[in-house]
Amino acid sequence: MYKEIFCRTFKEGSILHHAYLIRGERIVIVKNLLESLEKDLNIKTQGNPDFWFKEFETLGIDDSRLLKELQSKTSMGDGKKFFVLAFDFITPEAQNALLKILEEPSLGTHFILVTSNSESLLPTLKSRLIILAEDNYSENKFEVEKFLKANKGDRLKIIKPMIDDKDKASAINFLNNLESKIFKLGDLASKLNKDQTFALKEIIEAKKYLNQRGVSLKIVLEHICLITP
Repeated sequence: MYKEIFCRTFKEGSILHHAYLIRGERIVIVKNLLESLEKDLNIKTQGNPDFWFKEFETLGIDDSRLLKELQSKTSMGDGKKFFVLAFDFITPEAQNALLKILEEPSLGTHFILVTSNSESLLPTLKSRLIILAEDNYSENKFEVEKFLKANKGDRLKIIKPMIDDKDKASAINFLNNLESKIFKLGDLASKLNKDQTFALKEIIEAKKYLNQRGVSLKIVLEHICLITP
């Protein structure tokens, strides 16, 4: 758990890495993360000039440029500055700008990125991050277990709200939940069967496709409905 790593690092006086990626459902993680920083690590998240937090549907190049400017400023406190960025999507241009920041961060600056969509990140950017995972994906909204038990027609009804709303963020969260559930089914059976293995590969590819412009959410999700065992 990311909380345990942060808390242990601070309490033991270890050197905190300059950049982390927490993979999981943004709404859940942000709430828990901010509470943990306040209560467990005594880092003020309100009214603190050395703490910056913002949520994005899509993090763009202008946001990365602003971040570069902010992180270059001198700390007003004990020398540590924290930047928490929670996003559903991030453009390639913003990633390249962020990569330059992470390659040469200012002294005492620490970044925490939060997203359920880590597949969209460039390998070069990921290489600069310590990647942590939050396993508590929410399954309430789209009922993954119900989806797996349903026939093809009922599955289409389950995904229809995402398609109608063109809700790519929820679609990726749904695919994350589905991927996790299929992996767990494989654990229960000691190994994945051929159909499950194929479905996992297609789910991973589907998440990559959804990060591209102009891709049909309807076609991608309907494909997953048809090939998932």
